[in-house]
Amino acid sequence: MIKIPIARIGYYFAIPVFGVSCLTIALNGWIAGLLFLLTIYILFFFREPSEKIFEDDLRIISPASGRIVRIDDVDIPEIFPSGGHRIAIFMSIFNVHINYAPIEGVVEKVEHFPGAFKDARSQGICLSNERTVVYCNSSRGPFGVFQIAGLVARRIITDVKKSEKIKKGQRIGLICFGSRVDLVVPKETRILCNVGDKVKGGKTLLGEWL
Repeated sequence: MIKIPIARIGYYFAIPVFGVSCLTIALNGWIAGLLFLLTIYILFFFREPSEKIFEDDLRIISPASGRIVRIDDVDIPEIFPSGGHRIAIFMSIFNVHINYAPIEGVVEKVEHFPGAFKDARSQGICLSNERTVVYCNSSRGPFGVFQIAGLVARRIITDVKKSEKIKKGQRIGLICFGSRVDLVVPKETRILCNVGDKVKGGKTLLGEWL
């Protein structure tokens, strides 16, 4: 039998829906059936692939699964004095939503910002939508992971905290339902991906340190 690990929070969504489907089965089989299918989808959505820890090297891996919707330059002088590159990854409701550390490092700051819930593919949502930002330092420079809520997402979970040492490939959190994760790295980084690429969190190579 194939066992699929489920993130713990998935059961908080799935169990109530399954309970209602059981209660309604005698009243309306169609509704009960739809609720049962919804239960299966919720468990599928919160699937959590086995964590794979990588050696600390020059390669930068994707912090999320989905499709790259934007690669551009950003100006965050307090973290990146010479500027930085941003890689924005849109996660649909069918992607794994676990987020991973793209590089080994130490968490310098974790900040949560309340905001809107606009479409995660829209321009400018990194500063307007609800988000949590994890700023880190590595042996080769700073980097930031932006967990951004989308049109459907209403909950961001961040597992790491200030001063914590993180390994490349380690789980750092998840976002419930469709959303976006932005990775910001120094301008000196060589980007090895393109807009439109499909990526897998904790696996796909996005760039490398120079």
